Amino acid sequence: MKFNYLVITTSIILTTAACSPVNLTEVNQSNLCHASKPEDAHDCPENELVLYGPPSWGNEQAMVAFTALFCDINRPIYFNIGGVLCIKTNARAHLW
Repeated sequence: MKFNYLVITTSIILTTAACSPVNLTEVNQSNLCHASKPEDAHDCPENELVLYGPPSWGNEQAMVAFTALFCDINRPIYFNIGGVLCIKTNARAHLW
């Protein structure tokens, strides 16, 4: 019985730790930086919301490339054919 309790408790602790957000920095919800091309994202502040909406739709590769370069992948990323909304990071911006 003690073994089962230990296994269950350990599982809960490990699951909770694995699901915890990596970066708990508060995001300023009152600002939104718009970028219609990747170059515009360089002007957006780090750790703030950035909305990438290219002038023409249909190129999903542009959205994936923007996400790979400018989005903090430890935070939620909202993506569809029309654009990307994410928290900006400068960690990979030098690759553009």
